[in-house]
Amino acid sequence: MQHTSYDFDEVIYLIKSQYKWCKTITIDGMNGCRKSTLARKICGSLSLDWIEVDSYVSKQLCNGDKYYEILNLNRLRDSVLKAKKLNGGFVLDGVCTLETIAQLRMTPDLTIYIDRCDIATIRNEIKYCSHLETEPTDNPHILHMLISKYHKQYHPKTTANIVYIWENRDCEIY
Repeated sequence: MQHTSYDFDEVIYLIKSQYKWCKTITIDGMNGCRKSTLARKICGSLSLDWIEVDSYVSKQLCNGDKYYEILNLNRLRDSVLKAKKLNGGFVLDGVCTLETIAQLRMTPDLTIYIDRCDIATIRNEIKYCSHLETEPTDNPHILHMLISKYHKQYHPKTTANIVYIWENRDCEIY
């Protein structure tokens, strides 16, 4: 059963009450959707290590790359194994986390997807980041195209245990 929340504290409550056995947690979503903020809160609440995938980027993204191909997977794997050994688990946050953790030959106990809901009240327009699972992208930025392909392959929102919806008000719609 998938849970949906608009509140960080409710996400923490859900983890503590219904997913308390989970020690390998991934947080997925578009860039700039508060993944790291939620990860810090979860780690502080559950005494787990926080691993931010962006810290392991080792080369520039080129057209045709998969996200994990620009990561230093050996360093990331070492950090993950150390966190599991020292604290019994970790929270991994980043874009394309399902693909990344699969490259580490691991399966998360709990997956969280943050769906940024951009709301431009002046233009009365609303757009969810998760539209990338079903709609083509017209954004020419390499990272955006890569994330769009990832969404179509892995469906991170529809497969997540918890979906946190962040309402980003009065923003520019991408």
